[in-house]
Amino acid sequence: MRNKGRPKKDRSWWPVIVAAIIGAVATVTAGLIANGAGALSISVTPDPAHTVTVSPAPAPTVTVTASPGSGGGIGTISCTNGQTCKVWEPVVPVSNLASGYPNGIDFPTGKVTLQTGGDLDYGTSSLGTPELKLDQAAAVSLDVTAQNASKAQCQTATNSSPDAVPITNLHTGLLFCVATGSTSGIALVEQTGPLTSSGTLPLKEIFWPSS
Repeated sequence: MRNKGRPKKDRSWWPVIVAAIIGAVATVTAGLIANGAGALSISVTPDPAHTVTVSPAPAPTVTVTASPGSGGGIGTISCTNGQTCKVWEPVVPVSNLASGYPNGIDFPTGKVTLQTGGDLDYGTSSLGTPELKLDQAAAVSLDVTAQNASKAQCQTATNSSPDAVPITNLHTGLLFCVATGSTSGIALVEQTGPLTSSGTLPLKEIFWPSS
């Protein structure tokens, strides 16, 4: 038979005891971890600011290579520094050689003589073809190129390779030599442009007087 008159035990303090025990165990465990050999230390370092430097790209290197020309020619010969040669640029109008009234070129002076002739005469033949024809000069020769154009070459060409026929292949860049006589000198001549619509012939010459 149960004793209905026995008072019930007061267990309201148990949660407090349980909480205290759990706290004590947690404290001991934390102490062991903090003092153990495997203690973990975590440190957070702020990420340093990044510095971005923008430099302009260097300009590309451009190499320009000049291709050499044919070299030589009348344009490379200078008459400066007291040299005795002379440079002339005669512009010769065409005449009718068949009529007997040619226009001439005087190479020692670079002058054009109208209807009186000169070292070379310039005009149209009986076929109407413009041509340069030997008149008062000693010799004329086409045996000269842009590579060997010089006084020495003109002397050799007019002595060893004179041309007896008129010059009819007139074109820009044409080179020829003229020996104006034993007491006058030698001329290197270049056609500097095409014939005009009226047949005018543009020339440039370098003349070396005989020494």
